[in-house]
Amino acid sequence: MKINKQGLIIGVILYTFMVFCWMCTNSFVGDASLFPRMILVLFALLNTIMVIQSFQGKGKVSFTAKEAAMPLLYFAGIAVYVLLFKLLGYFPATAIMLVAYMLILKVKPYWLIAALTAGYLAFVYVLFVVWLKTNII
Repeated sequence: MKINKQGLIIGVILYTFMVFCWMCTNSFVGDASLFPRMILVLFALLNTIMVIQSFQGKGKVSFTAKEAAMPLLYFAGIAVYVLLFKLLGYFPATAIMLVAYMLILKVKPYWLIAALTAGYLAFVYVLFVVWLKTNII
């Protein structure tokens, strides 16, 4: 029987992260921790399935640096989005993020990128700023 060591290592890292997140929910007020804890339980169940499959030797045995590039790129993009959000505000930062991610995902034709971005931002503006009268600008 061949054990998938990489799956086990990733499983342990994920369990550690989930325990940290669970501890963070202890500071939530009232029932605000219910939904995050439900999500954490679901992730723990899925992670347990992955760990069991790792012991059985199922699943992918090799993990390359190239496979890690896209999730890391998305994480970096989210970090840049948060920074842009603080500097520029919601609408410009969201427009930049949407266009960048659609270019990374190779959405074509390019007019579709512009149309989707404009449509999304117009919908959010009308819904939140005009109709609900919230200040997200």
